[in-house]
Amino acid sequence: HYVAKNSSYMNNHIITFSDYPELIELSNNYEQDMKILNSFNDIGSTDFGKVMKLLSKVTEDLPDYLLVLSDMQFNSGSANTKDSAMEILQKRNPNLRIIWWNFNNSKSTFPETDEYGNIFLGGYNPLLLKFLEVGFNGQELIDNIVNEYKEKMKDIIK
Repeated sequence: HYVAKNSSYMNNHIITFSDYPELIELSNNYEQDMKILNSFNDIGSTDFGKVMKLLSKVTEDLPDYLLVLSDMQFNSGSANTKDSAMEILQKRNPNLRIIWWNFNNSKSTFPETDEYGNIFLGGYNPLLLKFLEVGFNGQELIDNIVNEYKEKMKDIIK
């Protein structure tokens, strides 16, 4: 919900991951959004190939980052190999990276990358959202943390 509301790409939209993925448009009301999200009940399986086909139908362009929030339990026959999928996606946007965020992991893991620059992380820590905000640029994250600390210290010292 937070990411959909704050995204500059397909703002206010979520694609569900299932055997029958759907593009869901959220409202401008939190209570209504929760009803919309809670009405989705096709959670038995994830067909990533169908999700990519749906995404191809709803937009010509692709963002620099696709955020996949999942338990990482995909159908065995649901997608091309990673190399084939990345070739298709990067033809549409050479800068595209997929962020694979595994919520089925109780431990927070610091992001790892693959040869395409795709990002893999698990668990939840609020710092991961800050890392996402800066495009996974470690130096920018550190600079932001230091600047926030300096601002807080100014208020305390006054």
